[in-house]
Amino acid sequence: VAVILIGTNDLEFGVAHAQTVRNTCLILDRISAVAPATRVVLQAVLPRSDRYNTLVAPLNAALARVCGERQVEFLDLTVHFTGPDGRLEPTMTDDGLHPNDVGHHRWVELLREVLGS
Repeated sequence: VAVILIGTNDLEFGVAHAQTVRNTCLILDRISAVAPATRVVLQAVLPRSDRYNTLVAPLNAALARVCGERQVEFLDLTVHFTGPDGRLEPTMTDDGLHPNDVGHHRWVELLREVLGS
């Protein structure tokens, strides 16, 4: 199983969604070529608590389309990490971007449900 999360840093560095999608396609193609039997799960970018948060949903929509085109699982856990204001739930983060211990625990819990372990 390959569980991938791509795009969080791209938002910070101003990388266009189209470029992030192209890069993701290259990675997915490489995995398919090298290990075609690999189950690939591409995760949605989690919400943020900064000015880039408005870019998350459009990027996730583009990544979901790529997954649909390539028969790759798209795992959108954003509902579990989004606070009432649409940003990263404050109890899940200490810095507004990275999950804290509570956030990581929840993330692992959700991944285990999806991966069946």
